[in-house]
Amino acid sequence: MEHIDTILTYDVLSYLTYEGVTLCEQLELNARQEGSDLKPYLRRMHLVVTAIREFLQAIDTYNKVTHLNEDDRAHLRQLQLQISEMSDLRCLFVLLLRRFNPSIHSKQYLQDLVVTNHILLLILDSSAKLGGSQSIRLSEHITQYDFNLIANH
Repeated sequence: MEHIDTILTYDVLSYLTYEGVTLCEQLELNARQEGSDLKPYLRRMHLVVTAIREFLQAIDTYNKVTHLNEDDRAHLRQLQLQISEMSDLRCLFVLLLRRFNPSIHSKQYLQDLVVTNHILLLILDSSAKLGGSQSIRLSEHITQYDFNLIANH
Protein backbone atom coordinates (compact mmCIF):
# COMPACT_ATOMS: atom_id res chain seq x y z
CA MET A 1 0.00 0.00 0.00
CA GLU A 2 2.89 2.37 0.72
CA HIS A 3 3.74 2.31 -3.00
CA ILE A 4 0.37 3.53 -4.20
CA ASP A 5 -1.13 5.58 -1.36
CA THR A 6 0.05 8.78 -3.06
CA ILE A 7 -1.87 7.77 -6.19
CA LEU A 8 -5.04 6.48 -4.54
CA THR A 9 -6.21 9.94 -3.52
CA TYR A 10 -9.32 12.05 -3.78
CA ASP A 11 -7.41 14.58 -5.92
CA VAL A 12 -6.47 11.99 -8.54
CA LEU A 13 -10.04 10.72 -8.81
CA SER A 14 -11.34 14.29 -8.99
CA TYR A 15 -8.95 15.00 -11.84
CA LEU A 16 -10.05 11.88 -13.73
CA THR A 17 -13.68 12.90 -13.26
CA TYR A 18 -12.93 16.39 -14.58
CA GLU A 19 -11.16 14.91 -17.60
CA GLY A 20 -14.14 12.64 -18.27
CA VAL A 21 -16.59 15.53 -18.27
CA THR A 22 -14.29 17.67 -20.45
CA LEU A 23 -13.75 14.88 -22.96
CA CYS A 24 -17.45 14.12 -23.14
CA GLU A 25 -18.08 17.76 -23.98
CA GLN A 26 -15.30 17.86 -26.58
CA LEU A 27 -16.61 14.68 -28.17
CA GLU A 28 -20.12 16.12 -28.39
CA LEU A 29 -18.84 19.34 -29.99
CA ASN A 30 -16.68 17.50 -32.53
CA ALA A 31 -19.42 15.01 -33.37
CA ARG A 32 -21.52 17.91 -34.64
CA GLN A 33 -18.85 19.00 -37.10
CA GLU A 34 -18.85 17.14 -40.38
CA GLY A 35 -15.61 15.42 -41.27
CA SER A 36 -14.27 15.65 -37.73
CA ASP A 37 -12.07 12.75 -36.61
CA LEU A 38 -13.64 11.42 -33.42
CA LYS A 39 -11.18 8.57 -32.84
CA PRO A 40 -8.79 10.53 -30.59
CA TYR A 41 -11.68 11.71 -28.39
CA LEU A 42 -13.23 8.25 -28.24
CA ARG A 43 -9.87 6.72 -27.30
CA ARG A 44 -9.23 9.30 -24.56
CA MET A 45 -12.73 8.83 -23.18
CA HIS A 46 -12.21 5.08 -23.06
CA LEU A 47 -8.87 5.61 -21.31
CA VAL A 48 -10.50 7.83 -18.66
CA VAL A 49 -13.17 5.19 -17.99
CA THR A 50 -10.46 2.53 -17.77
CA ALA A 51 -8.35 4.65 -15.41
CA ILE A 52 -11.33 5.22 -13.11
CA ARG A 53 -12.13 1.49 -13.21
CA GLU A 54 -8.57 0.59 -12.22
CA PHE A 55 -8.61 3.21 -9.46
CA LEU A 56 -11.84 1.78 -8.03
CA GLN A 57 -10.65 -1.81 -8.46
CA ALA A 58 -7.50 -0.98 -6.51
CA ILE A 59 -9.60 0.27 -3.61
CA ASP A 60 -11.72 -2.86 -3.74
CA THR A 61 -8.67 -5.12 -3.94
CA TYR A 62 -6.87 -3.45 -1.04
CA ASN A 63 -10.02 -3.60 1.08
CA LYS A 64 -9.82 -7.39 0.79
CA VAL A 65 -6.18 -7.59 1.89
CA THR A 66 -6.03 -8.95 5.42
CA HIS A 67 -2.54 -7.81 6.42
CA LEU A 68 -2.95 -4.02 6.02
CA ASN A 69 -2.01 -1.87 8.97
CA GLU A 70 -4.57 0.37 10.65
CA ASP A 71 -3.30 3.55 8.93
CA ASP A 72 -3.78 1.99 5.50
CA ARG A 73 -7.28 0.80 6.45
CA ALA A 74 -8.14 4.29 7.70
CA HIS A 75 -6.86 5.78 4.43
CA LEU A 76 -9.07 3.41 2.42
CA ARG A 77 -12.12 4.12 4.60
CA GLN A 78 -11.58 7.86 4.26
CA LEU A 79 -11.20 7.53 0.49
CA GLN A 80 -14.39 5.48 0.23
CA LEU A 81 -16.30 8.09 2.21
CA GLN A 82 -14.90 10.85 -0.01
CA ILE A 83 -15.95 8.90 -3.11
CA SER A 84 -19.46 8.53 -1.71
CA GLU A 85 -19.67 12.32 -1.53
CA MET A 86 -18.42 12.89 -5.10
CA SER A 87 -21.65 13.71 -6.87
CA ASP A 88 -19.69 14.65 -10.01
CA LEU A 89 -18.31 11.12 -10.32
CA ARG A 90 -21.75 9.56 -9.97
CA CYS A 91 -23.18 12.02 -12.49
CA LEU A 92 -20.33 11.37 -14.93
CA PHE A 93 -21.39 7.73 -15.29
CA VAL A 94 -25.04 8.67 -15.69
CA LEU A 95 -23.97 11.12 -18.41
CA LEU A 96 -21.68 8.66 -20.19
CA LEU A 97 -24.28 5.90 -20.17
CA ARG A 98 -26.93 8.26 -21.50
CA ARG A 99 -24.58 9.58 -24.21
CA PHE A 100 -23.52 6.13 -25.38
CA ASN A 101 -23.97 5.91 -29.13
CA PRO A 102 -23.42 2.48 -30.71
CA SER A 103 -22.66 4.06 -34.07
CA ILE A 104 -19.51 5.73 -32.71
CA HIS A 105 -18.67 3.92 -29.45
CA SER A 106 -17.35 0.37 -29.28
CA LYS A 107 -18.96 -2.49 -27.41
CA GLN A 108 -15.76 -2.74 -25.36
CA TYR A 109 -16.24 0.88 -24.24
CA LEU A 110 -19.81 0.10 -23.18
CA GLN A 111 -18.65 -2.99 -21.31
CA ASP A 112 -15.94 -1.03 -19.49
CA LEU A 113 -18.41 1.74 -18.72
CA VAL A 114 -20.95 -0.66 -17.23
CA VAL A 115 -18.34 -2.59 -15.23
CA THR A 116 -16.81 0.62 -13.86
CA ASN A 117 -20.22 1.97 -12.91
CA HIS A 118 -20.99 -1.33 -11.16
CA ILE A 119 -17.77 -1.14 -9.13
CA LEU A 120 -18.63 2.44 -8.20
CA LEU A 121 -22.09 1.37 -7.03
CA LEU A 122 -20.52 -1.39 -4.90
CA ILE A 123 -18.16 1.15 -3.32
CA LEU A 124 -21.08 3.50 -2.66
CA ASP A 125 -22.96 0.66 -1.02
CA SER A 126 -20.02 -0.27 1.20
CA SER A 127 -19.50 3.41 2.07
CA ALA A 128 -23.08 3.63 3.24
CA LYS A 129 -22.35 0.67 5.53
CA LEU A 130 -19.32 2.53 6.89
CA GLY A 131 -21.73 5.21 8.04
CA GLY A 132 -20.70 8.16 5.92
CA SER A 133 -22.35 11.34 7.09
CA GLN A 134 -23.46 12.28 3.59
CA SER A 135 -23.80 8.83 2.11
CA ILE A 136 -26.21 8.85 -0.75
CA ARG A 137 -29.13 6.52 -1.01
CA LEU A 138 -28.42 4.17 -3.87
CA SER A 139 -32.07 3.94 -4.83
CA GLU A 140 -32.16 7.71 -5.38
CA HIS A 141 -29.03 7.57 -7.51
CA ILE A 142 -30.24 4.66 -9.61
CA THR A 143 -33.41 6.55 -10.54
CA GLN A 144 -31.19 8.94 -12.52
CA TYR A 145 -30.51 6.21 -15.06
CA ASP A 146 -33.00 6.17 -17.90
CA PHE A 147 -33.07 2.44 -18.53
CA ASN A 148 -35.46 2.79 -21.47
CA LEU A 149 -32.98 5.10 -23.19
CA ILE A 150 -30.09 2.73 -22.52
CA ALA A 151 -32.10 -0.35 -23.60
CA ASN A 152 -32.85 1.27 -26.98
CA HIS A 153 -29.12 1.32 -27.76
